[in-house]
Amino acid sequence: SARAQEVHVLTPHEASGREWDIVAVVGVQDGLWPNTRLRGSLLGAEALVDVLRGRAIAGTEGLRSAQAEVISDELRQFYVALTRARRSLIVSAVASIEDQPSVFLDVIDPGGTRRTQPDVPARMTLRGLVADLRRDLLIAHQRGEVNERDRCAEMLSELAQAGVAGADPVTWHDAQQVSSTSARIPEGPVRVSPSKVQSYSECALRWLLTSHGGDDVGALSSTVGTLIHDIVASDPQGSERALLQTLRQRWPELGAGESWVSTRAQARAEEMISRYAVYRSRARSDGRELVGVELPTTIDLGRARLTGQVDRLERAADGSVIVVDLKTGSSKPAAADVATHPQLAAYQVAVVEGGFTEQTGPDASSGGAALAHLGAAGVKSGLPQMQPPLSAAENSRWAHDLIETTADGMAGTHFPATKGSWCRSCVVRACCPLQPEGERQ
Repeated sequence: SARAQEVHVLTPHEASGREWDIVAVVGVQDGLWPNTRLRGSLLGAEALVDVLRGRAIAGTEGLRSAQAEVISDELRQFYVALTRARRSLIVSAVASIEDQPSVFLDVIDPGGTRRTQPDVPARMTLRGLVADLRRDLLIAHQRGEVNERDRCAEMLSELAQAGVAGADPVTWHDAQQVSSTSARIPEGPVRVSPSKVQSYSECALRWLLTSHGGDDVGALSSTVGTLIHDIVASDPQGSERALLQTLRQRWPELGAGESWVSTRAQARAEEMISRYAVYRSRARSDGRELVGVELPTTIDLGRARLTGQVDRLERAADGSVIVVDLKTGSSKPAAADVATHPQLAAYQVAVVEGGFTEQTGPDASSGGAALAHLGAAGVKSGLPQMQPPLSAAENSRWAHDLIETTADGMAGTHFPATKGSWCRSCVVRACCPLQPEGERQ
């Protein structure tokens, strides 16, 4: 029937109480959903309700309470939209230099495994046309396709004569004189952390951009991880029951409100505590004893000043020292990559170079390093991913060399982009020349 072919375009409020076989929730963009702008009415009736409920309405506490209420309302609307589908649900967002997907996507697809990222053509605007012509001209020139190159050049010339911004090559960034060719850090020590060694080893450009304001703001998932680390560090030998009780007592600190998203995140956090208890039991059965938690360290290695903090330091039955990194994320490296995992290797260097002398005594030997995955689903055996001792490698100094090379690179002038599995979740894709989003800029 004609009615069966209708498409209903509704807000979550309008869709409440109704259902369809196929529902598309579109525009799940950061800043739009959730829209964290504080709401208010002309007469401020909502403030009266807060007073009657015993909530603060002024100062920092009042602001946080109002923000939490807004986020809770946004989550409720999102839940309503998602639950209107009987058979199929499509959730879409756009990733570009101007728009980024909402953190709400992580709620329904935490690992990003069900997402596809098609290359959407640029909007039919003069700006989009100029960007496409500039990209096509460069590609044609590199491939030696003279006719295509000249066609793009002629069109850009016409647009430039018409005064279209960005069409004149004189205004292109790569046609300008470089403002500076000096090293980022001309001399002196370069501060390096084990996690930054990992990030720089994967992609120097991503490291540079995220280290200077390009990183995303802390989402609920990151604050949950911080809370888990704090709980197990404050009572590393506590029983699973005691740790779970502490988690439930401290959960309101996150300000997630009472929503299905908060309930789901709390359940996942409780699973992390249980996995931690399983890991700890396994470590004890292997004859390892806890030396310390949240231990800071600083060592100098060439230009590198390696500074970091280890989650757990354990002593094996043979007297060697093992660094354990507790991971609350949902992903883990491939087993084949653990032996050369830069972050674990940097921790081992800190051990052998005397970074924990106060806890281990002089001349400590490394028994390896481990990733204990608390957040990865399915990791219930308590078996961590172990990196062998550096001394067992053919070149026992490879990690030392990596740290020094990383420091020199961080202090230098060139930061190339590198493609890898990390690109899928990269927060600076829009600035990367190897990604479709970056090619148009």
